[in-house]
Amino acid sequence: MHRPIRFWILRGFVVILAIVALLLLALLGMALWPLSNEELVLNTTPISEYTVAREAIADMREDAPEGIRPECRGSILDHGRRTEEVYVLMHGLTNCPAQFIQFAQLLFDDGANVLIPRTPYHGFMEEYADDQQLLTGQDILDAANQAIDAAHAYGDRVTVIGLSVNGATCAWLAQNRADIDRLVAIAPFLAPYGIDAKWIEPIGRLVYRLPNSLIWWDRQLKDQLERPSYAYPKFATHPIAHVMRIGLDAFDSAEEKPPVAKKILMVTSASDTAINNDRVDELTALWKTSAPDRVTSYEFPAEQKVPHDSIDPNQPNQQIAIVYPKLIELMEAM
Repeated sequence: MHRPIRFWILRGFVVILAIVALLLLALLGMALWPLSNEELVLNTTPISEYTVAREAIADMREDAPEGIRPECRGSILDHGRRTEEVYVLMHGLTNCPAQFIQFAQLLFDDGANVLIPRTPYHGFMEEYADDQQLLTGQDILDAANQAIDAAHAYGDRVTVIGLSVNGATCAWLAQNRADIDRLVAIAPFLAPYGIDAKWIEPIGRLVYRLPNSLIWWDRQLKDQLERPSYAYPKFATHPIAHVMRIGLDAFDSAEEKPPVAKKILMVTSASDTAINNDRVDELTALWKTSAPDRVTSYEFPAEQKVPHDSIDPNQPNQQIAIVYPKLIELMEAM
């Protein structure tokens, strides 16, 4: 007996609906099922002797993996002695220490020692760039803490500045390191732009459980995107999930106890379309409630058109003539 064509069309439609429903259920399960990752931990051994710290930094530079661009090795601007001020400058995702070198020179010229650590899997020549997929949240935190440990031997007052993903690192450090005198989080990536707070954790879980992919920053321009030569044109998805986890960990901690860093500055831009500024404001509000005398914030107004990467002088549309002086002014007031 031949069935009518409409029967087979309806049957095919039902099968497609069933497959779509199963896929949606699988995605929902990946988003809602808790991760079993180990907790983020503070690994730190501060160095007190200047000569020991210099040797440690030299060893780190010599032990850098093969294929790193010369300008992307961890950098240090060193007066050859311990100084009153020392800065640790931590770059953004897919960029490298070269991003901060011009700003670092201003701080150095003012008498400070400056350390610019390289976040693991960054700063490689093109053939090694895909290794960024290996980056974890613990990798990011360990690189930051290693530099801060050395910074204690380079100067009396330690200031830590982090951009974007390392702005999230700064938020975590604010809750976990009491030996930081001034902590400056610039455009901290606590959540992507447009993502409501209630979706941050499930989206992070989903991104982590889906295949670790490399995505173009601009899908139309791809590698023709105007950018610094040392910045990758793609970003890996799993590291994004790891950074979101760092932010969630910092937020959870802030809901339970005050920050331990001595002074905190949160810097955002009203023109930023990469991060969720509301989420940054929520964390800042928590801190201003629990530690009102230690937390300040500043937002560059929309008319100044300060981009998400407000530091790199080689980024298109950079506004460093506005940003650099303002950052220095804000830090001097801390």
